[in-house]
Amino acid sequence: MGILEAGLWGALGGLCVDALMWFGRISAWSVDRRLARERGEPDERLPQLRQYIDVAADSLALVTRVVLSAMAGVVFSGQITGPVAAMYLGAAAPALLLQLGRVSTVRSVSTLSALELRAPAPAPSDEPADAAEVEAP
Repeated sequence: MGILEAGLWGALGGLCVDALMWFGRISAWSVDRRLARERGEPDERLPQLRQYIDVAADSLALVTRVVLSAMAGVVFSGQITGPVAAMYLGAAAPALLLQLGRVSTVRSVSTLSALELRAPAPAPSDEPADAAEVEAP
């Protein structure tokens, strides 16, 4: 699969995820409007779509997701075997990249000393220990 094709399929995967999120919000709005109508609410008191979708923020999130998904498709184009795999990668790209950003490198972990890895001991207390907190030998 070529780089451009992998990027396009990846972007489509990211777009599908965002479309599902928009669908969920629009469905919630539809249900709430229907329930309000059944309660006899006047039209001006029905829930407004802007209460469920922030067009500016949600559109920016959509564009960001599609770009990240396309980038993931491009980066992994040599390892992707077909359009479905590229779409799955695109759908998972933002979460995958976020998770990768949280992982410590092996080098930084190996430089920690044994003392840094130990949990600090609790401070001694003058109060008598509760019987439930005392472990049996």
